[in-house]
Amino acid sequence: MRGRLPDVLAELPLGRRLARERADGEYLLNVAKHLRPAAPGDAIDVLVCARIDLDHPLYFPDNRFCDCGDCGCGLQHRPDIPAAGDRICVCCAARRMRGAVRGVAQS
Repeated sequence: MRGRLPDVLAELPLGRRLARERADGEYLLNVAKHLRPAAPGDAIDVLVCARIDLDHPLYFPDNRFCDCGDCGCGLQHRPDIPAAGDRICVCCAARRMRGAVRGVAQS
């Protein structure tokens, strides 16, 4: 498990939290357009899961719960997702992707 990074939403007021998460989600969708779709049998490194807190309701009553592997915020996920891979929130996924994109651009 990685060292804990700060939860980027923790100290923001409600409006800014939701705007930041929405922007990070849009960033991930935009980057995903340029990636090869996963094929059956591909290894899964990361699973992006929905948060569960006062701002994010329970989406399905049979969801399971875990903590984000990077920042430790509460997450919810479907019971049938693969067991492999880090489970992380949208904001941490965007943080990882921005780091990966910067690393590729610098090499």
